[in-house]
This record gives sequence, C-alpha cells and structure tokens, in this order.
Amino acid sequence: MRSTNADGTWVDNERQLVIVMLPSFWQTGWSRVLVILLLLGVIAVGTYILHTIFRLKNEVRMEARLAEMKLGFFTDISHEIRTPLTLITAPVDHLLHDGQTPEPIRRQLDFVSRNTARMLRMINQILDLRRAQNGPIRLERFVLGEFLRVLCRTFDPHAEQRQIDFAFEDHSAGARVSADRDAVEKIMYNLLSNAFKYTAPGQSIRVRLSVEAGRFRLEVRDSGKGIEPEHIPHIFDRFYTADPTGASASSGIGLSMVQELIRKHGGEIRMKSTPGQGSVFTVWLKADPVSVAEASGIDTGTGIGGEKFYEINGKVIPVEVCLDDAPGKPLNGDRSDSPSALPGVLVVEDDSELRAFLESILAPRFQVFTAENGRQGLDLATERMPELIVSDVMMPELDGIGLLQA
Repeated sequence: MRSTNADGTWVDNERQLVIVMLPSFWQTGWSRVLVILLLLGVIAVGTYILHTIFRLKNEVRMEARLAEMKLGFFTDISHEIRTPLTLITAPVDHLLHDGQTPEPIRRQLDFVSRNTARMLRMINQILDLRRAQNGPIRLERFVLGEFLRVLCRTFDPHAEQRQIDFAFEDHSAGARVSADRDAVEKIMYNLLSNAFKYTAPGQSIRVRLSVEAGRFRLEVRDSGKGIEPEHIPHIFDRFYTADPTGASASSGIGLSMVQELIRKHGGEIRMKSTPGQGSVFTVWLKADPVSVAEASGIDTGTGIGGEKFYEINGKVIPVEVCLDDAPGKPLNGDRSDSPSALPGVLVVEDDSELRAFLESILAPRFQVFTAENGRQGLDLATERMPELIVSDVMMPELDGIGLLQA
C-alpha cells in the first residue's frame, strides 16, 4: 500500500498487509474423507437392509414351503391310513349292530368303535383342511337359518344324553346367503363340537343367528369352562390346542379350518372367553342384499325339516330310502329272490380288502359286480347297467370323477 503527498507525488511509504484466505471445510481433505465414509455407511446400511429383507422373505418362503410339505405329508399319510381304518370301523360297527353279538364283546367293540371314530375324525379334519386351503368354494343361495336349524337338530340327541340345555334361535327372517353349503356345515359342526367338548352336564349352549348391517351374525355361546387369556391369541393357529394333556385334548385343526373357510367367504370370526364362565364365537358372513330387503315376505320352502335331502342344481330333493332288514329282499317288489333278479350294484374300488368287505355287506341284498379301477368299472357299467354304482375317487387308469362323467 502506498500514498501521495499534498502535491500528488507518490512517496516511498509502502506498507504490506498480508491476508490469508483459508478454504472452507467442504474444500478440505477431511471433508472428502467424511463424504467417502458417509457413502460407505449408506451403502453398508442399504446392503444390510436389503440382505435382511431378502433373508426374511426367504425365511417366510421356506416356512410356507415347510408348512405345505408338512401338510402334504399329513394329507398323504391320512389318505393312506383312512382306507385300513375304514376296514376296521365298518366290521366293528357291523358287529355292534348284530343282535347275536354277546354283551361283553359288544362293550369292548364299542370302546374300539369310539376310538377308531375319533381317529377317523382327525384324519378327515386334516383332509378337510387341505381342501379348505387349496380347493375352490361352490357358492349357492340358500336360506341360512333353515340350513343351520337342520344341522343343530343333529346335536339334539347328544345334548339330551349329556343333559345340556341346547337351543337354536333364528332371527334372520329367512334371509339367504351365498355360500358353500359344505363349508358352512364344517364351520357349524366344528364350532358346536368345541362347545359340547368343553361344556359340562347341566350347563347350556346357545346358537343365535341374526342379520345386522347387511351381514349374518352367527353366535355360538357356551357356559363351559372357558379358555385362559394367554391361549386366546393362538386359538386359531394350526395344530395349537389350549389343553394338550387334558381329557378334551384335540388335534388343533378344527378352528384353523373354520377360520380358513370363513376368510374364503369374505367373512370374519371373533372369539371371547372368560375362564369358568364360557366362550363365545361370533361369525360374520355377507347376507344376500335382495333377500334381506324382502326377508319379511320370503318363502323358506318345505321339506327341509329333520329329513335328509340332496340339492341338485339348486333344487332341494328329499331322499326317502327304505331298505327292509330282511336279507335278500329286493327294492322292487315285483322281482323274485333269485340272484339275477336282485338290484345290481357296481363297486369300483382299487383296495382289494375294502372291495371285498363292501361286496360281503351288499351281497345279501344286491347282485354285486366289482371292478378294481375306473376303466374296468366303466366297461362293467356299460355291460351290466347296474341300478347303483359305489365308486372310490382316487384310482388308477380312470378315477371316480372321470367314471361318473364318462
């Protein structure tokens, strides 16, 4: 820096002021190191998150695959066990209903019958669970109240025997539901079976059906021993049982299947329980909006009382089958007692022992033809034209469904 005098002449008075411009932090090497570390940290965290996500997905996939394999294994084993179990159950029941069986042997056979029936029920539950998960539902419109009333009547003898106050209340005014009849029957059967299992003699079970906000509300209430609070969150888990060592121990399949079937219908199930006071299962299903609007004037129809019925193409057809106990008496009174005049029955079954047992049971009343697979059955049916065909479903060459459709 220099200056001038009064005359404007530059003088030798130069001065220097040193100014050092320091770089900002982002221009230093440390900032570059920090940025690199941050980038490495982000990459590490992102890699960890992605690894965790893929690991969890793989674990879920593996668990689902293991559950599917386990259920498939149980299904295959159950299907293989059911045939020999049937060969045990059917002869035992036949002897139980034979008037010539001595009473001491009858008591032992009754014990065998109860336990084989329990084992067969568990096997059927496994197979039903498999179908509930993978099988489609066949929707049809029907009066839910009348259908449930018929199902509840099947439990009346059991309630009377155990001295349980059992009642069904229908407040749905004949409203219809679009649902799978077989699925609704399984739902109701499992809920009532659980209620009866945990309800002592002298207590009560109530089933109530109503329509609220366009939905069916089905309530199954019992005054049994109830369920402890720690078991309630797991009550619908597969193979879970709240009392694994007690006298009422179950397979833990029924309620899981119930929840699966209800979800397939777009409904929901809730459960409340108080130890020592009982449990309440509440099922919500969509009601048919037209029938709800016209519920006051709907015709619920006749012929759906306590009798058995079939439904074909939406029509309810009562079934009246009367077989005389006298062996060899044909269904048609015009026929003679000669074997050729007896009604023909074709038994199609690939298991030789079960086929032989069915033949021995039917032979006194029918002319029996047997085949070991669907192809032979089709040829025999074309040749003999039997009045009735009894067929297995899973068979080599041609299965039972294919036989019926041929």
